[in-house]
Amino acid sequence: MVEGNLELLANKNMHYGTKTLVGVIDAPDVINKHSYYSKIDAKKMYDEIHQDTYTRLKKAPEPKKGGIPKILKYLTGIIGVSTLLLFGKNVKNGIVKFIKNLPK
Repeated sequence: MVEGNLELLANKNMHYGTKTLVGVIDAPDVINKHSYYSKIDAKKMYDEIHQDTYTRLKKAPEPKKGGIPKILKYLTGIIGVSTLLLFGKNVKNGIVKFIKNLPK
């Protein structure tokens, strides 16, 4: 049999004996108040937001232009070298024929 205080074996972080409430919704203290704006106020607020956005975009750095990804450059180089190694004579003859057939 186990002797001693059984409370020492319990995990203190589990809060034995007191159950936590789950799914309880607290009612709000105040009801949201709708605020209505006149057309002039709305236009003024819109212009302020637009001006703020415009100045932030003006100060922002230019977006980077997309180039060719490095992986495509490496694959092109590997394919080109392997093609020359495997079909060197055929490629050379094909290029020579192509150049000779170009109109002058």
